Amino acid sequence: MTETSPDGPGRGFAMRSHGKSGEPPPRALPVVRAHLQMRRNPLQFMLDTVRRYGDIVRIDLGFQRAYLLARPDFIKYALQDHRKNFARGPTTRWLKAVWGEGLVVSDGEFWERQRRLVQPVFHHKRLAAISASITAETQGMMDSWNQAADLGEPFDVASEMRTLTTRILLQALFSSQSDEDRKALSHCAAVLLGDVNDRMSSMAPSIYDCLLPRTILRSRAIRSLDKSVYRIIAERRRGEEDRGDMLSLLLLVRDKDSGQEMGNRQVRDEVMTLLLAGFESTSNALSWTLYLLAKNPRVERRLKAELDEVLAGRTPTFADLLRLTYTKMVMEESLRLYPPAYKFTRQAIEDDEIGGYAIPAGSLVIMSPWVTHRSHFWPNPEAFEPERFSPDRAEERPRFAYFPFGGGQRSCMGVEFAMMEARLVLAMIAQRYRLSLVDGHHVAPRAALTLQPRNGVMVVAGRR
Repeated sequence: MTETSPDGPGRGFAMRSHGKSGEPPPRALPVVRAHLQMRRNPLQFMLDTVRRYGDIVRIDLGFQRAYLLARPDFIKYALQDHRKNFARGPTTRWLKAVWGEGLVVSDGEFWERQRRLVQPVFHHKRLAAISASITAETQGMMDSWNQAADLGEPFDVASEMRTLTTRILLQALFSSQSDEDRKALSHCAAVLLGDVNDRMSSMAPSIYDCLLPRTILRSRAIRSLDKSVYRIIAERRRGEEDRGDMLSLLLLVRDKDSGQEMGNRQVRDEVMTLLLAGFESTSNALSWTLYLLAKNPRVERRLKAELDEVLAGRTPTFADLLRLTYTKMVMEESLRLYPPAYKFTRQAIEDDEIGGYAIPAGSLVIMSPWVTHRSHFWPNPEAFEPERFSPDRAEERPRFAYFPFGGGQRSCMGVEFAMMEARLVLAMIAQRYRLSLVDGHHVAPRAALTLQPRNGVMVVAGRR
């Protein structure tokens, strides 16, 4: 029934052939043990489960039955080929209370309309215009590292990436807002993301609804964000000008069929989605990349050689990204090993079959880049080898062997923005500094809303 991975035991996972039509997939642990292990360490639980039972596994999580998919063609079926039968998973009310009907949590025809309206925000010309603010903010951050570098003082580069990507995103969203507004928006976003992350990584997430201080803090942050965002929207509507930022485009765009603009509530929801879903993913991707470079001097040397050859010491621009091919490969390999979105969930609308196995209506389907990126499709999967993403090797893999940003129609729309930002920031840091990990500081992933480095990434910066 099974075929052992060519990577050998513990390196990939067993590949199970398709089942007989309508039969149930193999079941993992009993419900209590499965629930506890999924909550305690979802990354290890999913990886161990697939390696033991195969590429489609039934997991009973109390009142919810889930099916974990690891094989690329199964993932392609759910995310692309038969996507209309797999809707977004049930969204917890505490998440929707913040994001409203933004693209991350909405579904159906409404989602399709909103995606068409929001798409121009990430147009190539818009991204090129934003790139200058990215390099300016990065330059300011690196200037603040000079004293620590001269004194050999350690600092948390993950915290620095969060601050940087927040500043970049606020600039991209609102451009000319005051420092006071940006500080208030940044603080409230940090409070809400902290609450979501604590819930996502907790063994008992519902307990946070019973903690009065947390409830009060969360409610205040939502009210404060709403007040600021609605005020900014009102000011912009009076001006009716395109300031070149994302908010301007959200206010100016019109539905091609009806000619209608987005209402204030929907603009607010999309702003919240861009704000809260945007900067943490990029900051974590950069943090993990800098961590991997610090542990892999060979890759770091090759990256710096490319930067020296292409840039010759000058600040990178949007146009340079086409020539920074190895820089892109480094980011892609980092996203393979530490994908910020470590799992995606969908819910079956009607009874279905995947690989011959029955998927009853109402069941959850879980797909994890963390798991599939460590499969037998990747030789030596735990190694950091950017060369995997050279153009000639990319054709060797099935499409959904790599899906850090999801796939199909609901793939992340901000991919180009995130990759542009990450590559520009990475290039500037690597040009100027060599980051060394602090001895004795253990870095491990924390599976929350995104895949975070638990306890940060403590480094010492040395000038090149």
